[in-house]
Amino acid sequence: MRIIGGPNGSGKSTLFTSLRQEINEITGKPIRVGYFINADNLEKDLQEKRFLNFEDYQLSIVPNQWEAFLNKSSFFAKINMSLFKDAVSVKNNLLQLLTPYDVPGGYIGALIADFLRNQLLLSGQTYSFETVMSHPSKLDEIKHAKTLGYKTYLYFIATTTPAINISRVKNRISKAGHAVPEKSIISRYPKSLDNLAGATALVDKAYFFDNSNDLKMIATKEGEDLNILQEQLPQWFIENVIHKFFP
Repeated sequence: MRIIGGPNGSGKSTLFTSLRQEINEITGKPIRVGYFINADNLEKDLQEKRFLNFEDYQLSIVPNQWEAFLNKSSFFAKINMSLFKDAVSVKNNLLQLLTPYDVPGGYIGALIADFLRNQLLLSGQTYSFETVMSHPSKLDEIKHAKTLGYKTYLYFIATTTPAINISRVKNRISKAGHAVPEKSIISRYPKSLDNLAGATALVDKAYFFDNSNDLKMIATKEGEDLNILQEQLPQWFIENVIHKFFP
């Protein structure tokens, strides 16, 4: 399981694109990233195609699995789940959008991404996903994966200030990319960093990147060992990794 984490607008998608091109030093083959679960892409595809085929993920899903997931979902507080259940149907291994259903904030894509990741975990398949990591539930997912025998990898990318992220999201929107409300970028930024130490402690390997200017890897962590790669370290890394994980 590979987690590409970091605040909105930090450069997670760009980082993942680079990751897919990396070569495993031992096997000489591309790094195994498995299925890539991206909430923004899922939401866009669902709105355009009106369906999601679980066979594309080598999954066989029956309606009661979907219903059980919805009934336990933390997204109840964020969307009208009753209307959502009427708008979305799972049948014949397809998730179908029956009626238009639009919720600001990307919560529909996030909910479907949660479901897919859970099912991929249970089926033992390799997958990677992007996350802002602003909610501690992502730490629970890492714990769950480890109990199932997964090797876990974190690729965390951030900038020195959310002002940079806001500017980059605006630039992304100008190129027809997905939008994120400015207030959400600001509020999620510290929450994402708050969960960094916990995630670092849990994963087998972690790779840290600063993207304030040019993208650069600043450190790696394996087990209890931290390897610093740059002389100058950003404050977000010092405060949320070195001071918390390596006091």
